[in-house]
Amino acid sequence: MRRLVVSALAAVAALAALPLCGCAPSGTAPSAQGPETGRQRGASRPDAGQSAQRLNGLALGLQKFLADHNDTLPDLTDMDAVRRGLSGYVSDDAVFIDPRSNEPYGVNSSLSGRSLFQVADPRTIAVFYERHARASGARTVAFLDGHTASVRGSEWDEVKRISGIR
Repeated sequence: MRRLVVSALAAVAALAALPLCGCAPSGTAPSAQGPETGRQRGASRPDAGQSAQRLNGLALGLQKFLADHNDTLPDLTDMDAVRRGLSGYVSDDAVFIDPRSNEPYGVNSSLSGRSLFQVADPRTIAVFYERHARASGARTVAFLDGHTASVRGSEWDEVKRISGIR
């Protein structure tokens, strides 16, 4: 029963992208940038919305993993370890790669193998994040409770500090 409740809560949080960290929810508005000029017609530039969808998929996969492993986080030493741990919990391997940079997302390795019960407030702890900020300085971040949000550049240092990201 607990697994069902955790999975349901994770799905709601991931789909709603609740801004519990005080950050703006990600992927809620269309990109202000149109397609780049010089590209093939119909080809669009990856935007923050696509990245937010992938991070939502990662966050949901992590919530499913937690439900199956007594709320203990997988090996988060790097994205290769995350890929091995979450392979049966995500629907598409593309979720591990930021579509804007074609690089793996950043991972909060300080959480590796820890119990969720050791974390005071999962709503404020970043677990996966875009390594490179957008032109606005913001980046999309997946938090340990399953929600994603766009974090302004001015807030990122504090999120990193609270989350234990070096």
